[in-house]
Amino acid sequence: MTFEEMISSALKALDIQLFIGAACGFIISRFTRSRSERDNHEQRLFDNSDRLKRAKDEKYSAFVKALTEAVEARGSGSFTLSNFHHVASGGDLYFSELRNIADACLTGQVSKVSRQDTFIPALREASEKSIPAFYRRLTELSEDLGVEYDAHYDPNNYTSIMKAVEKFGRS
Repeated sequence: MTFEEMISSALKALDIQLFIGAACGFIISRFTRSRSERDNHEQRLFDNSDRLKRAKDEKYSAFVKALTEAVEARGSGSFTLSNFHHVASGGDLYFSELRNIADACLTGQVSKVSRQDTFIPALREASEKSIPAFYRRLTELSEDLGVEYDAHYDPNNYTSIMKAVEKFGRS
């Protein structure tokens, strides 16, 4: 082997090592984060959790207000279709927000603490009690108005909530 062949062989080996090193470095950097990147990621999860909590609380307050007004109107005999509509739309918006939260939990877009301590208990409560009670209440209210309301609780409409509770819920 001549000197030129040895140099050429060494350079080829170096090229292969550089290529493998660069490829490994790229792959490893995709699966590991710097401290700053981890902090930014945690902050993003916290911000998402906070945004979802606020939206949930806002929708819940509107729903409770509509329910309260409906109960008061029902008690005074002045319950109207408008009251019914406010309760129905308030509930739909609130439960839709819970589906958004469930989706965020399932896709890892919220902090673990918020997911376990805030969202999953609310989702469990909704799936086991609030959503079925909502449909029963709407049926009762429609009967008071003398109108037909044929919607019923269908768990298939709340699949993401059920999946999140099943995946992350503690017994």
